[in-house]
Amino acid sequence: MPVPKTSPIFFNIAFSKEGIDALGLKHSDLGDKHFRDGQFADATTVLGDPFVKKNGKKLPDWEDRFVELELAHKIHGIILVAGEANSVQQHSKEIIQALAGAASILYYLEGATLLKRVRYIKSGLHATHSCQIIYRITNILDGVIIMGTKGDRKPRPEWALGGSFMVFRKLQQLVPEFHEFLYETGAKGIVVPKDQEAAAKLFGSRLIGRWPSGKCKKINSIDRFV
Repeated sequence: MPVPKTSPIFFNIAFSKEGIDALGLKHSDLGDKHFRDGQFADATTVLGDPFVKKNGKKLPDWEDRFVELELAHKIHGIILVAGEANSVQQHSKEIIQALAGAASILYYLEGATLLKRVRYIKSGLHATHSCQIIYRITNILDGVIIMGTKGDRKPRPEWALGGSFMVFRKLQQLVPEFHEFLYETGAKGIVVPKDQEAAAKLFGSRLIGRWPSGKCKKINSIDRFV
């Protein structure tokens, strides 16, 4: 009997400092200044976010709903739901019903998937073989991300061990600008391809390590993989 196909769904839950305190714990035990002060306080100094004027106030250029709740200090926690649109909507509805009015949908971010899947990347073995080796790479210790593990320089309470800090940021990818850069620079520095488009793709493959098709740069047949 064939196994029915299901859409994968992913959950992540996190608590704000107010939420941690509401649970009877102490957020100060984490010993993290940035978590204590919040992104709002770091918007200009650490994050370098642009500011805009809204209702006579100078505020970070964030999603309006985030700014409103940040100023009101009403976020106790957040449940991040990711997956295909129908699955996300269904599971979000179930979460709201289960929490009986204590939760609401704050933000919905729609993404896009590649229409054409590259078959040879499906296998982890094939993906590993197609990657080039990077020499002298610096290994990052687990404690840089995961609290209480090797590399974490601060003492953490027992309830925080194995956890990490969730940061939700929307950053510009500047894809059209990157393509323009490839066309302008590739045409100047690449000699082998006869046309500008091929030169741009070759230049991009040298930067990224793969052809636009996903094939490894190590396979050097320009006509086949650009």
